[in-house]
Formats: sequence, structure tokens, C-alpha cells
Amino acid sequence: MCEYLQKLPDSQVTFISMGAGGLLMEQLIHQQITKSGVSEDKITWRCIDIDYVQKPPRSPGDLPTLNSVLKQFKVGKNVRFFTTATAYLNKMVDGQQLRATDKENSAIVILEFNPPTPLHGYSPETSGNTNREIVSGAPYEIAKANSVFLLIGDSDQQSELKQFVGELDSSKSWEASSTLFVKVSVNASGEPEVYLSEFFNENCETLGSVFKNIVLSHLNRPDVTGSPIIRAEKALNELQKFIVHSGRSAEIFPYSEYSDSVDQLTRYFYSRQQDSFETPPGALFKLHKKQITITESAGFAALSSS
Repeated sequence: MCEYLQKLPDSQVTFISMGAGGLLMEQLIHQQITKSGVSEDKITWRCIDIDYVQKPPRSPGDLPTLNSVLKQFKVGKNVRFFTTATAYLNKMVDGQQLRATDKENSAIVILEFNPPTPLHGYSPETSGNTNREIVSGAPYEIAKANSVFLLIGDSDQQSELKQFVGELDSSKSWEASSTLFVKVSVNASGEPEVYLSEFFNENCETLGSVFKNIVLSHLNRPDVTGSPIIRAEKALNELQKFIVHSGRSAEIFPYSEYSDSVDQLTRYFYSRQQDSFETPPGALFKLHKKQITITESAGFAALSSS
């Protein structure tokens, strides 16, 4: 990034930091770039993580340090904080979409920081399976969430479902491929979409279709009001009643989902079908298990190697 900014004196870069989990990684990256001689006015930050927004943070002991560094990070910088990518992608500033302004005026670099702690439900037997569907994020208040999950269990598993939800926070990911759930997410256009866990496709596709139709029928009712995420919760409440009445257990929780957020960001910024702008130069950096992978857009690769 330093080489890119130094080679192109007139260029700007917007960093979209996804799921740093209060690690304050953005401050460290910013310091290293400016130490190389790059001016601060070339760099914009969009930090998406509930730990930078909620008060108090998940660990009260983190409050003094977190507040101190965040205060230092904000001074003299172009930085904004969001709970989800949906909130960022729908943010209006001075009558303009912030995402469109960022896309038009700068290269876009998405930084995905996967949690450094073990997965929720991690076991040595499954640790080598790289095809697992992983969910990262944290439960959050419904008004600022971007997904609502309905976990489903046997009739005697209600306490286990509650315990599972109670132990979730932004420092842990969890394995979705072995979990039975129905999820409603709010997409980048602000519309709710219904998803079923892979368990349904592999074991009970017909039942999954029934559950999905129940949710869709309530989402589309004209008398169901509120924001998309509120309507999503109401629809899953109806499905929960149906499931409990059938003798099974179910638990609903709103979620700030980071994995969905990264998908929304990459689709918006690196797809030529979106808006009227050409695809901007950019890259997706993933930090996971001490390994960094970099996926560059064609424009960024050409510019950074020129």
C-alpha cells in the first residue's frame, strides 16, 4: 500500500476494516503508512465492528485503553465507525451515498480480520476441514444488526441453545455447517433475504422449504411494518411459534454478521454492474490464523505493479 501511494502522488485510498474486534489494528496500519512518508490526507478509514461503537465494550476492562486509542486515532483523520456493512453501504452524507463517494474518489482496500480465538464449538476432528461454513460477528441490538438467526434444536435443547447464544461475542466465530438454523439478512440494497443452513439441503430439504415459505409469507404481508431488520425478526418470531408448537426448541437472536458484510462489500466495490462508476482499483486483505492472503482487483494490480 505504501508503494502504491508513493508511486501515484494524486491517489487516495479508502480502507474498509471489517471485524478487527477491538484489536485497534487500524491505528497500527495507519501509523506504518504515514511513517513511510504518505500524507494522512490520502487515507480514509471505514471501521466496521461493534466493539468500536457499543458502550461499554464487551469487556469493561478494555474501556480506558480502547477509548484512549480511538480518540488518538480519530484526531486529524477521515474516519467513521459502523456496526455493520449494511449501515455503511446505506449511509448518506450531505445528500450523497458515502459508499458512492468513496468508490468514485479512491482505491478501495477491504481488510478482513478473522477472530484470533478458537471457533465456537471447535474440535481437533474438524479443524482440518477447510470447507466449513464459518459465521463471524456478534449478537447486537436489533435496530443495528444486519442478520437475525433462528436456531433450531430438539425438544430438550432450549437451554443449550440459550447457552450457545449467550457465549457468542466478536472474538469467536462459529461453525454453521453443523448447525440447524434459518437466517434473514438485510442485503446491500436494504432488502431482507432468507437463508437456510446447509443442514437442510443435506438432510431435510422439504422441511427447509416449508420453513422458508413461512418466513417469506410473513415478510411479504402488507400489515407487517418497520425497518427490514425489524420485519425479519417478526417473521422469524412466527416461524419460532410454528416450530415450538411442533415440539422442537428454537432461539432467535439478532446479529452483526461480519462474513455477510465482507460479501456485500466485495460485491459492491468490485462488481462492474453496480452504479455508474468503473470498478475502482482495490484489494481484499484477509488475516486468518496468522496468515495473510491478498486478492487484488485487476485495476489495483496494474497500478501497484507499474
